[in-house]
Amino acid sequence: MKKLTREQILDLRNSFGVWRQDYDSVHDKEQHDMFALAVVAMDEMLAAMDGEDAERREWMAQGVDSLHAIFNEAGTVVSPSFHSAMNTFMLNIANKIRSGEVE
Repeated sequence: MKKLTREQILDLRNSFGVWRQDYDSVHDKEQHDMFALAVVAMDEMLAAMDGEDAERREWMAQGVDSLHAIFNEAGTVVSPSFHSAMNTFMLNIANKIRSGEVE
């Protein structure tokens, strides 16, 4: 089964909105309401997609956090300057993942 992309959902949402305008809200109420509901359905699909993305980003960031914790436990093996640089790097990567800058 093919998944719709965010762009396809946005295009469908916009098309449904335009098609809705082709029908009178009184004389063509069924068609008018059907396209209005289609717009709502596309909005709900986008919201669900955003929620899935947030969950995936948090899962990835937690993986970096776990790696960071392991690195800190073994920190005495490397030089202090390298250890500090890696700490900063890992924290930045986890924050970028959480903010959506990195996929």
